[in-house]
Amino acid sequence: MVGIDVVNDYYDPVLKQAHLKVLDEVAARSGGAYLFIRADLAERRTLGVMLREPISSTGR
Repeated sequence: MVGIDVVNDYYDPVLKQAHLKVLDEVAARSGGAYLFIRADLAERRTLGVMLREPISSTGR
């Protein structure tokens, strides 16, 4: 699973970080693959790069 978020202050960034930590822990325990990409999909350049580049499991 891939999660993408800019992690700005629209929602509480501390709460988002806590949720990301839980996702990492659940993925580690279950053997699932989870990758979080900190990016702003509203930026055309970011979206273009993400559509062209393969996603690897390099982490955050």
